[in-house]
Formats: sequence, structure tokens, C-alpha cells
Amino acid sequence: MRIPVGKPSTSGDGSGTVTPDNNGQHSVLTREYLQNDDVCSSATALHHQIGLVFLFSDCLPPPQLPLEKTAGFRYFVPGSGTLAQEWAQFFDVAPSRFIEMVPAEVKVAYEATLEASNHETARSFKEYVLGNKVLHLKSSKHPTVPQRKPSGFGDHSVLRTGGPASPPRISKPHSDIFSTTLTSSEPPLRKRKFSEESDKQHVNFLTLQLAGPPAPQPVPTVSQSVQTVSGAQQAPSAAPIPLAIAQPVPVHVAHAPPHGGNQLAFLPRAYVSNWTNPHPNAAPASMIAQGGGNRKLAWNAERRRIFTQVEGFSPAQFPPGANSPFATEMFSRTPQSIDPRLCPFPTSMEENLTYMTGAATMNREMCSRTKTRWTATQCIYYVVQAHNLQTIGAYERTRLQHQFNACANNFERRHPNHQLTSSLRNCSTESGLTGENTVLHDYYLYAMGDGVARHPNGRAAQMLTRVIRHVRQVTQDRNVRLSEAAAYAARHNITVPAPIVMTNNLAVEDQPPVGLIAAARTAYIRKFGKTA
Repeated sequence: MRIPVGKPSTSGDGSGTVTPDNNGQHSVLTREYLQNDDVCSSATALHHQIGLVFLFSDCLPPPQLPLEKTAGFRYFVPGSGTLAQEWAQFFDVAPSRFIEMVPAEVKVAYEATLEASNHETARSFKEYVLGNKVLHLKSSKHPTVPQRKPSGFGDHSVLRTGGPASPPRISKPHSDIFSTTLTSSEPPLRKRKFSEESDKQHVNFLTLQLAGPPAPQPVPTVSQSVQTVSGAQQAPSAAPIPLAIAQPVPVHVAHAPPHGGNQLAFLPRAYVSNWTNPHPNAAPASMIAQGGGNRKLAWNAERRRIFTQVEGFSPAQFPPGANSPFATEMFSRTPQSIDPRLCPFPTSMEENLTYMTGAATMNREMCSRTKTRWTATQCIYYVVQAHNLQTIGAYERTRLQHQFNACANNFERRHPNHQLTSSLRNCSTESGLTGENTVLHDYYLYAMGDGVARHPNGRAAQMLTRVIRHVRQVTQDRNVRLSEAAAYAARHNITVPAPIVMTNNLAVEDQPPVGLIAAARTAYIRKFGKTA
């Protein structure tokens, strides 16, 4: 019997029955709600985590806690009273509405996992099941059938296909420049719901793993067997490239390709929703990476030019990720690894989101400023319109919300009295960047406008906007850099009219443009058929 979605009844009989609230909103997170939620079924990371929760909840004895009976699945690891790591990782990346739908006890438990001291000790359902050889079965006649009926979200084959791993939620030190390597293949994107047959097959497979004697290394054994069944291809590990910074070389300026030559042609979403790992010799940026996962994305031509002509590297010294076969529609835009401290002007929020889209939320201090006045949804609507994005996964709400959460849990917690300003000159370099992306760099002003369909205007158009537009529309100088923007502005007498020069009163200056975002929301729904 499925548990209805809605608010718990106040009958006090402990039955876990729920009823819809007055406004029809789902105020309690239940199995049925997650099964029918579009975000959970389309976002790979969420899809995988919920699959794990359902699988292990069905493997364990029925929950005794009323809140778990109502939900139809477990929240807490048996015997420990701690929130399962699978749930903690789900809430890390899921839209905030999900954490608002859980009982207060679950919220408190999740907040406890955010403390650094709890990251290493967080226990998962997977560890408990494998460690205790627990598998709860409904019938001795059919030992491979899980206790609950398949519900449309019961194919847990993500465990067999090498889906997104569940790494410890520990902050790791950033790797040295250009020393990271690809060590594992990425799973194909799954946008379908689970099927009943796969559910039976997987529980049977899990039964075999749990019934035998303890394996010396249970997790690798499962992973290796899984890849044999699913045919997943393991990418060969590349040898680490040692740090080798070349001496500055004479710069022979070569004009970049005509505007548009650095951009990819993107197919409609229906044609790119499912892709597979490409051939090992696939050309850089030849595949559209859409959905979840931590795939390294190819460097665009302007980032390569900065590293060869300005930073003094040769293409042979680029990290493996620079030649990745994967790219998104944001491929031609300003890399998230740009050094914001090189911007000599105060910037508006619209300028940050338009010309430094990735850094605006990946850089912890810039993210703190963004999330103080703007919601993740408002950012999505604004950026999709400003860049006229055609693929819904190019700028994801779940990823953005994850950056907001990471900023609050790290930067803002450590710097509770930090004063945000409109200037980026002394901006913190704390960020969520890893690997070669931790190497901050200059960037070309002309290229900062690549892909921008709607520039900031009015009071949002401060010096950065005016300089970039002058570079693109007047001088067409493809070589002047962000660090040279002040000199360029002085040379061409570029100024902001006195009445609209922004102040440092961010409570006023950073307010989202309500009318503009409302129009952008309407355009988004018309384009993608749903809200962000």
C-alpha cells in the first residue's frame, strides 16, 4: 500500500497516514513524492542517491520510528541514531525545498553532519548492510523479491552501472597545478525511472554478495563485478604530469578566430539527454556533457591562448582535462577559474553573473554576495536569458544550490563578520575549484562578452560592462585583458554617468531586478516547458 503524499494526520494512531494540506502542497517527504518528482528522476546525482536510499531501506527490517513509517523509507542508520550518509549527500546537492519537507529531527541530524568533525564519522546504509550482512526478505519462496512492491522507482541498477560514487564528504586539499589525472570513467546519464525487472535482478545480485563470507575488500569487489555486468568502460589512468612552469616566452600575438568560432553548435535537449562515453580519441569538446557528474570540461580557445601567450605554458604542458571531449553550452564563456581580483572596478551583481558566471558562485566570497540577495532560481532565470542558453543542464539549479550551501557552511561560518563590498580587488580566493582550475588567471575582455545575448543596462551597467562593450563594438581589440581594463578605460575616456555610479550600499545595489527576472522566468518556461 502506497503512503499518500501530504501532511501527517493528527489522529495520533501512529499509522503514518498523511493527508494533503489546505493549499495542496507536499509538506512531508515520502517515497511516492520522490518517485514522481521530475528533479529526482532527471538529475543523475539525486537519482542515484534516492536509488540507494530505497534499496537499503528495502533490505533492512521495517523501520520502527513513526517518521520513517510515514515516509516509507529509513533516514537513520540502525543502532547509531545518525542520519545516513546517503541522505546527507542528497541534501547537499538537492534543491532546498527537500530539506524543508522533512521532520525536524532529520533537519537537526543533517545540520550535525555539516560540522567538519562529523564528516569522517558519518555512517552510510551501505556500510551497515555490507558490514552486518543484513537483507530483509518478504518471502522465503521468493528470496530475491524485496519487501516492498516495485513502485516505478525500484530499479537500483545505478549500483551496477558504476553510478556516481558516494565519496566521504571531506574537504580535500587542492591538487597542484596540472597534476590531476582521470582515474575513472563516468557513467552514462540516466533520465528514466527504474523498472521492476532490474529491481529483482539487483536485489538477487546483492543477496549473492551478502550471503557469502566477508570479502577482504567488499566495495571494490562489487564495483568490479558490476562493471562486468553492465559493460562499463574504465578510462585508462593517465600518468601524473609533473609541474613544469616554462620561462616566459616572447608573445607572438595571433588573432583569435572570428567571433563565433569558439562556440559549439548545440542540439535540442531531446537529442542530447542521453550520451555515452566517447571513443578514447574523441576530439576535445566534441561531446555535450549534460546532467550530473564531475566530468572535466575542455578548455576553450581563449583560455588556451591566455596560458600560452600570457602565462608562458606550452600546449604540451596543459593538464589532461584541457583536452576533455566534454563541453557544455557555457564552453565559450568566461572560465570559472578567472582571477576576480584583476578586475579594477566595482561590479554590480548583474555584471558578475553575466561576465563571470562561474566565479560568481564558485568563488566563496562572490558566492556569499550573490546568495545574500539573490536566490538560486533568480540566478538561473537571469543567466539563461543573459546568455540565451538552449540546454537546460548548462546552468543547473542543483549545482548552484550546492555552491550556496558550501559557501554558507565554509566561508560564511569561518568569517561571520566579513564585510562584503562591490570591489573585487581584495576578494578572497577561497573557492570550490579543484585540480587545474585552482590556477587562477587573467582573461581577455573581448572574450568575457562571448555568448552574452543581453548585457547589463541602466544602473547595473557599471564600468566593466562599458569597457567590455567598447572593446567588442568599437576597437575590437582581442588582446586587451581584464588586468588592463583600467588603463583601457582611461585611454578611451570611458566613464559611468554620475547619477548611476554604484555605491557600496549593497543592501540597495544588489537587489534583484524584479521586472527583468519575471520576464526571464516567463521566457524560461516558454523555452523549457517548466520552471527552474
